[in-house]
Amino acid sequence: MPEASKRVEVSRRIEAPATLIFEIVANPQRHVEFDGSDMVRGVVQDRPISDVGDTFTMRMHRLGDDYLMINYVVEFEPDRRIFWEPAPGDPSRAEK
Repeated sequence: MPEASKRVEVSRRIEAPATLIFEIVANPQRHVEFDGSDMVRGVVQDRPISDVGDTFTMRMHRLGDDYLMINYVVEFEPDRRIFWEPAPGDPSRAEK
């Protein structure tokens, strides 16, 4: 019988102003700096997230495969909250 999926949640207090943290997270070009998985290779478009409905596409790499991950911003409250939903992109468009 397959093992039930487990939810994992992690939190950490960062001694920095929320505005600075938000500025970094809202800039997809900076995501490679804090990617703990070593899968993020870069961003397709270089522009910060500014509102719900924005999208940004990341170049990714996993198990020898390059691919794109399209991210749809579904929540955005400046300096407070940002949430996006990822969806696989077309791997043939993942430039190295």
